[in-house]
This record gives sequence, C-alpha cells and structure tokens, in this order.
Amino acid sequence: SVTGGRATTRTMVSAAISLRDMLKEAWQPFEDDGGRIVLNTAGSGVLLRQILRGAPADLFISASPLELDELERSGMLVPGSRCTLAANRLVIIFPLEGVVVERFQDLPSIGPGQIAIGNPKTVPAGRYARAALTDVGLWKTLEGRLVYAGNVRQAVEYVARGDVSAGLVYRTDATRFSARVRIGPEAPAGSHPPILYQAALLKDGPNREHAALLLTLLKADQSRDVFRRHGFLDAP
Repeated sequence: SVTGGRATTRTMVSAAISLRDMLKEAWQPFEDDGGRIVLNTAGSGVLLRQILRGAPADLFISASPLELDELERSGMLVPGSRCTLAANRLVIIFPLEGVVVERFQDLPSIGPGQIAIGNPKTVPAGRYARAALTDVGLWKTLEGRLVYAGNVRQAVEYVARGDVSAGLVYRTDATRFSARVRIGPEAPAGSHPPILYQAALLKDGPNREHAALLLTLLKADQSRDVFRRHGFLDAP
C-alpha cells in the first residue's frame, strides 16, 4: 500500500507550474491508494520565497537547481533526498498569426513587437531565456522589448492572446498549448544551463513519511514514462 491506508493525511507539494499536468497523472496511483495531495504551483522562485517564509511543504520540485541550492544552504532539506526527475528544452513560440523565425538568432526579425519571458528574478524559464539571449548576443538588443511574466504558463498565455509577438518558454508548455501557439526554434545547445527539475523533501514538512513515498513513486519507471508522454526529457 502506498499510503498504508491513512487517507486523511495530506501531502503538501510545492511544484513548478510547468509540471502541473504531468504530476496529476504521475501520482494517480498514490491517490488511488488513499493518499491525499495538496498541490501548490507557481514560479519556482515564488515557491522558494513561500517556503523560506514558513509556508508548509513536504516536497518541493523546482524547475532549476538554484532554488534547492538555497534551501540546502539554509539546512532546510532532508539530507540525501535531493534528486533530478527530468529535463526540458527552451523554445520560441509565436501567436497563430504573425511573423515567425526559423533560427533562434533571428528573433529580432519578427519586428518591433514585444517578447514574453518569465521574470528572471523568480522564474527559472526567465533565467534560461536571459542566458540564451545573452549567449547569442541578443540580450541588450531585445531587453527593452521584453515583457516579464509571473510564470511560464503566463508567458504562453500572453503569446496565445496575441498580446506579444513571441515568447520564450519550455517546449513542454509550448506543446501543451500547441493549438493556441506556433512552436519555433529551440535555443542553441549550450546557450543556457541545463533545464533540470529537481526535487527534495523538506525537514519541517508535516508529512515527510508520505512525501518520501510520493517522491519514490515520481522516481519510478512508470513516472518516467509519464514525464516522457508530457514531453520532458530523461534526467541526465
């Protein structure tokens, strides 16, 4: 039994919003066996600040290692629980109508329209986008045209509504909303740090035992298959 039959226990999970759909499918066996999960999704930096301010969480899954680095330095993680679950890629997306480009480096040729990215201060997707644009020499050129979104899904929404001319988001989110946006080129290999989804248990989590069982499930082969179906890459 995944949960030992204790259906009243709620496992508190704070996770990057780009994982929301995948997680709800992956942990279905946990819930089928009586486990109850409370999911809090947002930009990883926002979730980090919530945890540092005392928000209850048993398990934290971030879209980059930096947030877990900070929690580890603060002594807030269960030793040995940190692991990498999956990876992702960064792509340009465009509204269904308008100019598209075939090469990442040609992004300025879409014209004078604005470009959506996650806020680099709180959204890992924004940090990856900044790194990629800097690497190809476009950051200073485009910085004045950037619109910062509170999370990667909000960046997708800006593009889907036609509020901006392009956006830089994870491929999984682009694919999830492929009926509303056009998917363009990926960021060049090596232009940004690897996009890694890392998870760890929180020392002060009220239900660490059940969270450990849930994390074991998310590392299992059956969950890896779910990650792949949702477009994520295997953890390196």
